[in-house]
Amino acid sequence: MSSLFYAKVSKRYPAFELQPFDFYLNECDIVGLIGANGAGKTTFLNLLEGRCLPSSGKVYYKGRVMKPISWKKNPVVSFYDGICPFCEKFNPKDICTIMADWYPKWSSEQYFDYLNFLNVQIIAIKQMSLGTKNKLMLATMLAQNPEILFCDELTTGLDPVAREKVLHLLKEYINKTHSAVIFSTHIISDLEKFASRIILLDNGKVVLNTDISCILEGNKISLENVVYDYLSKSTLAKGNDNLIL
Repeated sequence: MSSLFYAKVSKRYPAFELQPFDFYLNECDIVGLIGANGAGKTTFLNLLEGRCLPSSGKVYYKGRVMKPISWKKNPVVSFYDGICPFCEKFNPKDICTIMADWYPKWSSEQYFDYLNFLNVQIIAIKQMSLGTKNKLMLATMLAQNPEILFCDELTTGLDPVAREKVLHLLKEYINKTHSAVIFSTHIISDLEKFASRIILLDNGKVVLNTDISCILEGNKISLENVVYDYLSKSTLAKGNDNLIL
């Protein structure tokens, strides 16, 4: 499969450093990003999407160096950081009108199909729960028809049934369009059902980066237990309470 995306970046703050590592996305990749609170997941996603400048390294899309301004002009990427950016008075129809003007590959028909599948009603955003806002934003992301999606805790606030529908829709989109996604989560069981690869961060350092099939091969226990067994051998053992199963 063709390579879509490559990055080797770092970010230094006074009290925290995200150390560099080789990261790539190929067509149809579904990469799960996990780690305790403060491990560096959101920082890493922000670097990839261009929301903050790296202290070192570069981001590449199909072999071409991408700068933050390039992503803003390039409709191949869609990013959700857990915050609905639209005015609370808007409803999904208002969002459709706005997005149709902004994104050349926007599909209003797909957007309303996604909303219907996810049971999102046409009501003001201020009346929506956190989970409903996340479903609204997934529909908004997918209707842009991006090649790469960055999702920061997309399934937060969703009940188990809604979470299954969200992951099913996202996986269906990836397989149909041959795009790729990296998503952060605290729900390890989502990874076993949905992801093809896992990246585990510990205090700004990658301690595990491999295909999930490689982890599960020869193991008769769940991915949750495998990951926790791995964590017991790392410094994350002190912060396991931050990982929600």
